[in-house]
Amino acid sequence: GAEFVVAIGADSPGRPAQRLEQVVRSLSGADGADVALGPTEDGGYDIIGLRRCPPGLFDDIPWSQPVTFEESKRRFTERGMRVAVLEKWWDVDEAEDLDRLRELLDSEGGRARAPATAAALSMVDRPGGSTSPQV
Repeated sequence: GAEFVVAIGADSPGRPAQRLEQVVRSLSGADGADVALGPTEDGGYDIIGLRRCPPGLFDDIPWSQPVTFEESKRRFTERGMRVAVLEKWWDVDEAEDLDRLRELLDSEGGRARAPATAAALSMVDRPGGSTSPQV
């Protein structure tokens, strides 16, 4: 079987590739963490890696709440799991987050970080609502 698994949230387009690399490094090897978590500014997390997932590990976690990250981390620690925590990132949940995403995509190299998202936003943002993406 695999040494570990990684799940990545879909609401963080433009996430730096280094974030995934940090999770892999954190979990790798005999001394690796059992869990790697990438917290988001709103209290959740956008990426998680696990070496093992005991039954019930995620039962009753308050999802999509400002305490999701902290409650998850607490649960993992209570279960005796070693937790590695990445720096905070952000995800897209509110209109302000979408504006922030547009700024990221408009920055140098931004479109290359999330090309499908950039294409979809260009369709939405076009005057007249054209369905032809501007790539």
